[in-house]
Amino acid sequence: MQSYTIHLIRHGATKGNQLGQYIGRTDLPLAPEGAEQLRELSRAGGYPTAQAYYCSPLLRCRETLNILYPDAEPVVVEGLRECDFGEWEGKTAKELMEEDPSFAKWMESGAQATPPGGESGAVFMHRVCEAFEKLVEDMLRSRTTSAVIVTHGGVIMTIRLRPAEGRLLRLADRQRLRLFPAHHARPLDAFHGGGGVCHASGGRADAGRAKRTSGD
Repeated sequence: MQSYTIHLIRHGATKGNQLGQYIGRTDLPLAPEGAEQLRELSRAGGYPTAQAYYCSPLLRCRETLNILYPDAEPVVVEGLRECDFGEWEGKTAKELMEEDPSFAKWMESGAQATPPGGESGAVFMHRVCEAFEKLVEDMLRSRTTSAVIVTHGGVIMTIRLRPAEGRLLRLADRQRLRLFPAHHARPLDAFHGGGGVCHASGGRADAGRAKRTSGD
């Protein structure tokens, strides 16, 4: 049976990440410190190469991929965008707890409720799973056995922790699909794979969306 390996890489730090803000649809660039940290890690080596490269359309992901893989020609996948936090964009959890009673309900619901003017957890999960499913199907059709995806924390959590929702599990049943999370700007046990279908161990992402105290 053919084995397919996908490396999940979260983008480097933005100014909003450094401030602990919810940054979803907001199209921030990498912070200077985040970009420099990526360059240092790239010079140190260890990032996986692959046959295909995919990324979110948002600038912070495209910049990250360009620093780590300057010669790559990535495929931009719209469905790999971070969750749209609506009116909560640019605010911290502390600010939202003080200003908006619906934020506590959103946290208690496991982020399945809808931020004001934003995207519900169910809609976000469906979007991400559908985009990932199509990506994997493209790999199977083209016999591409390895890929790198540069995307967001929420997207990575959804791919790793929600395998039975959508058709991801059936896709993985057809072939041996291995996912490995890789992270650089914030700890996620870089390149530590737990094996199995849409799952890998270690790191803050394992806490799930209900524990997200900042976006992206």
